[in-house]
Amino acid sequence: MIKIKEIIGTIGTIITCRFSNNEVKAIDLNEFIDRDRFIQKIIETDQISLVKIGDFGQLYWPAQATMRDVNGIESATDYDVSPEFVYIHSKSVEPSLI
Repeated sequence: MIKIKEIIGTIGTIITCRFSNNEVKAIDLNEFIDRDRFIQKIIETDQISLVKIGDFGQLYWPAQATMRDVNGIESATDYDVSPEFVYIHSKSVEPSLI
């Protein structure tokens, strides 16, 4: 199972990560803005640089999503992106560019 070990940096809508297999890849969140309202919110509110690595090697943003409990009460929750999704949808980065 692949995990994100390190966030090397963010530039604009691009996040560069080192994975558990030591590959360095970059994902451009702008490619997903039309498919995911939470990514759209993160980009529009300039929150990309607040990204963190979760316990399972995923990317996450604290309190960027919402959920409703069984009583219909809405509350903020973290928004995460699985490491597998990031790995599959990112592009390799030349080591000289790091």
